[in-house]
Amino acid sequence: MFRISIFIFVLFLLLVVGIYAYQSHTFTFSHNSSLAPTPSAPTPSSEAQSTSPTIINQPTFCLSSDLQAEVTTDAAAGNIYGSLTIKNISNKPCQIDGNNFIQPIFTATNITVTQQGQPGQALLTLVPGETVYSRFHYPNGPQCNGTTRTGAISFQYPISPTDTIGFKNQSGNINQPITLCMSSQPTEVQVWSIAMQPLNQ
Repeated sequence: MFRISIFIFVLFLLLVVGIYAYQSHTFTFSHNSSLAPTPSAPTPSSEAQSTSPTIINQPTFCLSSDLQAEVTTDAAAGNIYGSLTIKNISNKPCQIDGNNFIQPIFTATNITVTQQGQPGQALLTLVPGETVYSRFHYPNGPQCNGTTRTGAISFQYPISPTDTIGFKNQSGNINQPITLCMSSQPTEVQVWSIAMQPLNQ
């Protein structure tokens, strides 16, 4: 009887130790799970980050008020030769379009315009006091078989995509006299682009 009591006591003791060990293992597992690191949020890739805009330098075009445009004419053997100059009279450098031709302005219907040579470079930078040059030519009567009349013509140049300057003579006039035929015979006006050096007649 005593041995049976000891046997039962030992079984009871083993049962208590087993239950305690099971509960301790469960608590340790739960505690370690709570200490697991939280995954961090993904960082945005470099491709998704904003980039600074590219700054493109724009030309600093001259204003018509920055420039002085003059025309002088010379008559020789039935021809009129004209010299055109554009001078920077401001106190700062600026740019003008360099690949345009001089533009004649007239109302007569029997005038034709011929562009001579090749246009210059796209942009010309003028420092204060610097000058660019061009010229024009037209006949002074020999082109007509009959009587003639006097008309008017002026010249201008597009210095930028939005601005044009007109050429004035020493008297401040824009219009220049031109000899035209009374008939429909045309009078050819030849014009050049602008250059950094004077153009020969």
